[in-house]
Amino acid sequence: MKFIFAILLASFLLIAGCTGSAQQGASGNQAQQPVDEAPPAPPSDTQQAPPAPPAEPQQPPVTPAPSSNATTPSAISASELSLHNTEGDCWVAYKGKVYDVTSFIPQHPGGSSSIVKGCGTAEGFESAFTNKHGTSKVGVLMQNAPYMGDYAG
Repeated sequence: MKFIFAILLASFLLIAGCTGSAQQGASGNQAQQPVDEAPPAPPSDTQQAPPAPPAEPQQPPVTPAPSSNATTPSAISASELSLHNTEGDCWVAYKGKVYDVTSFIPQHPGGSSSIVKGCGTAEGFESAFTNKHGTSKVGVLMQNAPYMGDYAG
């Protein structure tokens, strides 16, 4: 879609430039030329290329940044996970992946207390989650909680 817009814009600018020079010649320059003189020479065959569309800035891929205590960017230890154990900073591990559920806690239909109990845990959260929901709400978890990294245990 952006490519089509760029082509249309370039075409418009090219046509506008040609139309402007034709109007300029018709308005003032012709009256100054004698009638018996030959018309001016046609422009050279080399035409300017239409302007290139502006380049889109390259965005670096967005990757969640684990806190500074993580041993590697994608591995979150049990001790790192346990630091995020409050309603205002709640990370949980499920099936070897760590998620930040902090922003979902106020929206949880079952109330905040059922999630807060599992904050900062892997086995505790996974067990409670599976006992309550089975696998029916895994998609909700993954949609509403940013992935923070792999759980290293």
